[in-house]
Amino acid sequence: MKCHVVYDKNGKIVSLGYEDLPPSPEAYDPQTPRFGPKAEADQTVAELEVPEEYARLSLTDITEQLQVDVQAKRPRLMAK
Repeated sequence: MKCHVVYDKNGKIVSLGYEDLPPSPEAYDPQTPRFGPKAEADQTVAELEVPEEYARLSLTDITEQLQVDVQAKRPRLMAK
């Protein structure tokens, strides 16, 4: 599962969300407005993969148990 993550320079998750994909290509409507996360000046937005062992948790639990590894070549979610 991929999530949109807003995080600070230390890797603390500020907000987390995901979009449900349409059930089929026929259900996709390009006229439907799309919304996404917005970061403040000292924050970053990324689409990150939730580790499989955390994928069944609620977004609240994921926010409490994970952080962004800002030291990695590419940001990734990892346990606190």
